[in-house]
Amino acid sequence: MWHRIVTLTDHGLYQRGLLAICLQSGIDVTTDPNFEYIVRQPALSGNTKARHIILMAIAFQRRLETTE
Repeated sequence: MWHRIVTLTDHGLYQRGLLAICLQSGIDVTTDPNFEYIVRQPALSGNTKARHIILMAIAFQRRLETTE
């Protein structure tokens, strides 16, 4: 999982954020179908993909917290 994160982005803050999300949620965001369209998007840079994934994961978590 770490190798895929490092391959996706070279920005240390984004790498740590993605790793924290993966460890906290138990979901590998680099292979999960919910994030696949972002990861596979050729028009976005790796850092942009990482930002989008982090923001989406935070939004998903907040949504889950409010529905529980």
